[in-house]
Amino acid sequence: MTESTNKIITALVFAGVILATHLWSAENKEVLWLVVIFTLLFYGHALGRACFPKQDWKISIFPGVILFLALQSIFQTAWYYLDGKLSTTSDAISIIVTVVIATILSRHTPIWHIESPETPNHEPAQNTGLIRYIRIFSATTLTCASFLALMFIMRRAGQAATIESISTPWPLLPEHTLIIMALIWLALIVIVAFARCSIAATLTSAFAIFSLTSIPPLIYKIGYGFDGFLHIASEKILLASGTLSPKPFYYIGQYVFTTWFSRLADLPVATIDRWLVPISAAILLPMTILLLGGYGRHQSPTRFLILGLLPLSAFISTTPQNLAYLLGLCALFLSFDRARHNINPMAPIILSLWAIAIHPLAGLPLFLVSGALILSSYERKTNQILAWICVCSAGISVPAMFYILGLHGNIALVWNLKMIFSATAWINWLKEFIPWIGNHAVIWPAWTNLTSKILPLALFAAALFSLKSSSSRRMSYLLIAAAFILMISSAILQNIGEFTFLIDYERGNYAGRLNALAVFCLLPAAMLGLMNFWQYLKRAPKILSISIAIFFLSSTAALSYNSLPRHDALVAGRGWSTSYHDFEAVKLIDADAENRAYTVLANQSVSAAAVAQLGFKRYAQDIFFYPIPTGGALYQNFLDISYNEPSMDIIKDTAQLGQSHLVYVVINDYWWRAEALSPALEKIANQTWNIGDGKVKIYKFDLSIDSSSSTTASTP
Repeated sequence: MTESTNKIITALVFAGVILATHLWSAENKEVLWLVVIFTLLFYGHALGRACFPKQDWKISIFPGVILFLALQSIFQTAWYYLDGKLSTTSDAISIIVTVVIATILSRHTPIWHIESPETPNHEPAQNTGLIRYIRIFSATTLTCASFLALMFIMRRAGQAATIESISTPWPLLPEHTLIIMALIWLALIVIVAFARCSIAATLTSAFAIFSLTSIPPLIYKIGYGFDGFLHIASEKILLASGTLSPKPFYYIGQYVFTTWFSRLADLPVATIDRWLVPISAAILLPMTILLLGGYGRHQSPTRFLILGLLPLSAFISTTPQNLAYLLGLCALFLSFDRARHNINPMAPIILSLWAIAIHPLAGLPLFLVSGALILSSYERKTNQILAWICVCSAGISVPAMFYILGLHGNIALVWNLKMIFSATAWINWLKEFIPWIGNHAVIWPAWTNLTSKILPLALFAAALFSLKSSSSRRMSYLLIAAAFILMISSAILQNIGEFTFLIDYERGNYAGRLNALAVFCLLPAAMLGLMNFWQYLKRAPKILSISIAIFFLSSTAALSYNSLPRHDALVAGRGWSTSYHDFEAVKLIDADAENRAYTVLANQSVSAAAVAQLGFKRYAQDIFFYPIPTGGALYQNFLDISYNEPSMDIIKDTAQLGQSHLVYVVINDYWWRAEALSPALEKIANQTWNIGDGKVKIYKFDLSIDSSSSTTASTP
């Protein structure tokens, strides 16, 4: 039998087993798990061998599994948009289709061949005997020590878990937490410099990343941020009904994965969603760097140092945008290695397509830049021209999409084209790159601010160092150009695009996302630049190397500190988390309303609790009955009543917006005008409640009765 025949027969066998499991063993989770895991491993091996032919199969099988899951999620997304319902049936069909696709993509790879590819041994002759064992022992010791450090941080974060509202988690952690994180990165430096073990570097860098990304899921017991509550509520509806109405044009690439895994593992989607990006970042980023295999003559683990300069704030919580960032960044790194033709281009293409299915505004620019790098790896002049077209398209793709959406009336967006020619607007944009420290006496907050400001410039300088390598020079030029164009697009979007559907202080968010994409584009070239700089340090005086190492460690600690919410001498944290008392307020209001329609004015923490507790319970046309903080008239009313003098005019306008006679105003004790608002609101409210000894106050307004008399009640 030919190899192609073997592959077809094997695919048919797998399809038959999967179908039989769905029809006769759907309720038997153990059998289902066994079939799915075996399918993932078998075809993960096939895809890994096809996409990473120069890697040991024991390594390539792991990214192969990720690619299989990506293909399945892409198919499930297509199934959803073709009006198919997501269920165990779609799960079975999606796995069968992915088996067929994996068979086609790996058609040139022997299906049973599991021998490791031969790799040239570049180790110097003296690296034998005692020196070799010393390196193995040091790598093992440092990796184990890093793991213990990670366990210590996670244990203390778990002990600090809270259901109260907090503006920053750092005071709840030991003061030496950042020092321990820096020590894990120090272990990575020692492994890179002396042990020179890529596997140890992979594990240690994974521990370093997870020591930060695991903190929010552990400390924020109820949930972190606001967007996550919205996505979890949507995923619960999708899990229960198999569809969403109306169908959103984004996020589905994440939703189909979390709901599939929830059905398979019988886990709550909230648990999966809480850990998805934090765990994935700690696994995918080091694994991607490992797959690159180094540059130049030696398989150097120096490339792992770039992970210390990652802006990890994008990976501490699960949102579709963050997941798309993660997959798109991995695709960028893999595409960058195409200069040495170590990686099949279908690997970054699959990851990029999944990123687009998750969040087009984040995935499309990274897909185009990855495509430019892949095209540039071929010598034909036509490919080089197409590569530059892709880079330019990536830079203008997001503003172009917003412009098209604005033309069709899907979003309220006003373009002020005159601002392109305003010198003041461009000067203000350039000033954003100049760090402002203020109080120079607060050394650590000042250093953290400075590090965050100079990170793009530092990565740009490192990217310039990559131009010394002739094999990757074309790709480095493309990445630097892509970053520059994205930053210009960010400035244009910020200056001429007025996002009137957003609250004033959030209108620069989309421009900020383009800056984040620009930083991601610089990272692969900066990685190669750091490797070239490392070779220079080997010949430099030891004092310079030690100074650079200290600078690197202090920078990683500063970036880690800035990745989580801050409240210090230079940054006033205003993003308070959702608390247990917010949930109690939501329950009390819903019970008091007694099935009558009502509208609530509250901050985003209380709105998040409402979404988590009640889902998307009621809309008045397109107005949700709790304020959505990304914009809308209802949230503007909350700002008006909490920043200004409360009045019945605002209450009546709120009742009209929410199409209800009942209006509730919720004020948390950390709100800056909480004490001043209380007497004024009590004076005009029908009834008042205190929750948690005044941590949350609720004011009831019933426009169907006289509000001249009011009562006050307290709940624990």
